[in-house]
Amino acid sequence: MTSRTRTLAAAAALLALAALTACAPAAHDAASPSRSTTPKPAASSSGSATPSGSATPGGAPTKAPPPARDAPLGAVSPGGIEPVELAMAFENALSAIGATPAAECAWVGSADAGGYTLTVQRQPDGDAASPVVLVSASVPADQTSAIGPTTTEGIGIGSTVAEVKAAYSGVQDIASTGDRHYLKALAVGDAAVFFSYTAGQDVVWAVTSTLLPEPPYEACG
Repeated sequence: MTSRTRTLAAAAALLALAALTACAPAAHDAASPSRSTTPKPAASSSGSATPSGSATPGGAPTKAPPPARDAPLGAVSPGGIEPVELAMAFENALSAIGATPAAECAWVGSADAGGYTLTVQRQPDGDAASPVVLVSASVPADQTSAIGPTTTEGIGIGSTVAEVKAAYSGVQDIASTGDRHYLKALAVGDAAVFFSYTAGQDVVWAVTSTLLPEPPYEACG
């Protein structure tokens, strides 16, 4: 081989090596992709992924609590209906509920209690100092909404006959005049609680604590 031939061969080898060196970064770049990643969407601050208390941990929807009455549980007992107690002086009972005696029958007094009527009664032959023998919370007989004071068991105006009988054992169902009925429960001595309802409707519209054998059909009768 002549010196010219050797020189040309060496030059060709150098050119080939240079070409390989130039290609090496490109090959490395293709094999090693950029470390940059696609940014994740920002988390919503509204917490829309978690319902706001509409379901229990088991997935069942929560039940809205029943509407609150305007008087506490236990306001009705055989001893009276708050703020009136049986056997307290009639004049004190009138003052407690903001009532005055009825013009046609001075032994009865009634006052509006915010959606229902509170009535107190003494014996007809007594006077202002005579003891209260009856206190009642009532609404018109055709009203069926729950309102007013209840017993400790939550029974009151708007309760059904079935609910009264389920809450107390030995309930007496007393037929009165016409289609009026009384459910007698919670008897203690001469005192008891009576739940008034109309036959066919079977919803309580009056609750009475009394020392009388039963509530009178008409207080002034």
